[in-house]
Amino acid sequence: IGDIHQIHGEGVGRREVMFTLAPQDTASKLICGLTWSQEGAWTSWPPHQHEKDLEEVYCYFDMPSPKFGLHISYLKTGEVEDIVTHTVHSGTMVQAPCGYHPTVASPGSRNAYFWVLAAFTPESRRYDLAINDPAFEQ
Repeated sequence: IGDIHQIHGEGVGRREVMFTLAPQDTASKLICGLTWSQEGAWTSWPPHQHEKDLEEVYCYFDMPSPKFGLHISYLKTGEVEDIVTHTVHSGTMVQAPCGYHPTVASPGSRNAYFWVLAAFTPESRRYDLAINDPAFEQ
């Protein structure tokens, strides 16, 4: 799975992250890992985006029906009236090429996904480039 195990976020946004291809590993433009949320909790919270430097793909697993989660995308900071929501479960893949993109698990479910970050340049192959939506900063 990978040697790097981290806990990100706090409270309902706390999640486990395992890097399978970490920033310090030899690669040209990819960083990959696995994330597991707590039951009924958020991941990628506060909402973040990294569209100037990276694109991201989420591949959901270990969420058999009737368990599900929601992958949310919106373009403008704090403007959640105009959002796109994808229902996700095992086998769902969602591309996040731009905008803020949090996810949440339904009650009794945990979001589990393999994510891949693709950098536009070798220099932007970094995990710390996410920009949080300032409307949701605590």
